[in-house]
Amino acid sequence: MSNPSKFAAAFVILLLVLGVVLKMKLFFGWAPDLILAMAVVFGLVFSLGETLFLSAFAAWVLNWRPVPAPELAVLVGIAIIAYFGRYFMPWQRWLSLLILTLGGTLLLYLAASPSLLAANLGFILADGALSAAFGFLALRLFRFFYGKR
Repeated sequence: MSNPSKFAAAFVILLLVLGVVLKMKLFFGWAPDLILAMAVVFGLVFSLGETLFLSAFAAWVLNWRPVPAPELAVLVGIAIIAYFGRYFMPWQRWLSLLILTLGGTLLLYLAASPSLLAANLGFILADGALSAAFGFLALRLFRFFYGKR
């Protein structure tokens, strides 16, 4: 663990975001994919072990049933891609965040039901853009408080 206070802050933020997302789903029947954006941020900021723990914990909280949903594999997979992609993507991290969050949102809906993707593409892209904006704020906060690494 590179910085225990940074990891603890990430865990607390993840718990808060999980609470917000679960309450939004309860009240509105829908919530933006803020957890996906946080998983991408974790991949861009933390070590592989920390990224795996945080994204797997989020997946566990979101799906506490015995059989995991395919969307959860996408959630953890996008976090891993973000971790390894930060070494191979030649552009700024905010652009990586945008690409991975939009692509991950499309993959989440594709994993859930391919027919949803074609019927609601505008809504799904708006969901991805909102999640990417949230992820951008989270990335800026981590970089402001804890530096570039």
